Amino acid sequence: MNRRQFLTGAALLSVYPAWAAGSIQLAYVASFGCGVCNEFNGSYDAFVQQMGGDVAFVPVGQNEEDWVARAWYAMDKKVKSPAALRSSLFGINHRLKLQNPDMEELIQFLKLEGIEIPDSEMRIGMNSNATLDRMLRGAFLAGEARIEYTPAMVITRGRSVLKTIEKRNMSNADFISACVAAKREFEA
Repeated sequence: MNRRQFLTGAALLSVYPAWAAGSIQLAYVASFGCGVCNEFNGSYDAFVQQMGGDVAFVPVGQNEEDWVARAWYAMDKKVKSPAALRSSLFGINHRLKLQNPDMEELIQFLKLEGIEIPDSEMRIGMNSNATLDRMLRGAFLAGEARIEYTPAMVITRGRSVLKTIEKRNMSNADFISACVAAKREFEA
């Protein structure tokens, strides 16, 4: 894929290939360093269930060296419990108060959290071009959706962003209700 294709929206289809269909797609965009995202993480599974179960979790990193976001993209498909990985990654910033850990700190923390992936596999995964590519595509989606505050829900159809809902000052229940209503609006 060349830079022009990446910047025009073709990237979305290769991040989530099922998005090429005519139906709407849902992406929950969050940042592991965001306190509001961390607080909402406890409601995330209920949110996904209310949204019909097909929601892509898209963390955005602060930059290309955000090892916490890289860890998600490197390991989300390799762990037994993506929910446990997600909670652990929020935990490194919010329970330990460790902002911007380096890769070795992150690997040690995940081992203590019980995330069972060999160290070498984690290192290779977090340094891979495929991981960086997925991370940049997540950032691209956030940019296309013009997200200013996380967490946010992005509703797309194919390559078009239909609606973005940012949680901002909403309660968890109000954010979930707004997302469910928006989904229904575009399903009709």
